[in-house]
Amino acid sequence: MYKRLLYNDNCILNTTKNTVIFDFNTEWNIYLDWKLNNKEEDVRDENEKKYTLLWNGGNPHIENDIKSFYDKDGCLIKRIEKDKTIYFSNGKIYKEEISKDNKIISEKNYSENKILYKEVDYIHKTFKEYEIDTGFINCYKKTRGEFTYETYYKDSILYKCVLIKNNIILRVTEMYPSSKQIKSKLKRNFDVWEFTEYWISGILRSSGELVNNKINGVWEYYHHNGMLESKHTFKDGKFIGDSFIYYENGELIKHINHD
Repeated sequence: MYKRLLYNDNCILNTTKNTVIFDFNTEWNIYLDWKLNNKEEDVRDENEKKYTLLWNGGNPHIENDIKSFYDKDGCLIKRIEKDKTIYFSNGKIYKEEISKDNKIISEKNYSENKILYKEVDYIHKTFKEYEIDTGFINCYKKTRGEFTYETYYKDSILYKCVLIKNNIILRVTEMYPSSKQIKSKLKRNFDVWEFTEYWISGILRSSGELVNNKINGVWEYYHHNGMLESKHTFKDGKFIGDSFIYYENGELIKHINHD
């Protein structure tokens, strides 16, 4: 049996005799005959040499200031080009990192189809996430000081905005698919949430306050034509006082006293 040496191409190791045979030795022709009759074993030995050299004991191959790292199967797993580090899986790029002063300042993540699906900018504190199949944006986040602003999209159309301060949600706004009409809006004022909801036409649908996640105070509801539909008063999520219900023309239907 024969085995290639790592750093020489003009000789072969006879593993049975544990001797090295050079291409000018008589036994070299015997090796060539063995090679013809044992193609699978020869190819396996050739690949083993190639993978071992590529792996390089885990150390990088350096060429033109570019460092390339391989695993034990000879697959490229990482490449460093100046301040950029590129990561590979099955021969495809799945992440890129940009560094400055030995700190990562940004990164990009890719799908198996080479579609960018996530970007992070650590300097400007921004985050972008994309639909992995289409590349359309799904989410955008930006942090400035103690505030974080988040926007969410469907088919690249804005449908929700969120304002956060110190991990506490201050305001949530939801949009219709047209991204022009507001569906509902929450605004935080200490422990009180101001709730507003709209018909798809943009006409006010309802408004009121939430205290400790319970309906509180006066709530008003409106018909499609903008006329008052009903008016109620709540305390800790329960009806109190009077409720008034109206037709679309403004005529009173019912007056209910809950006390």
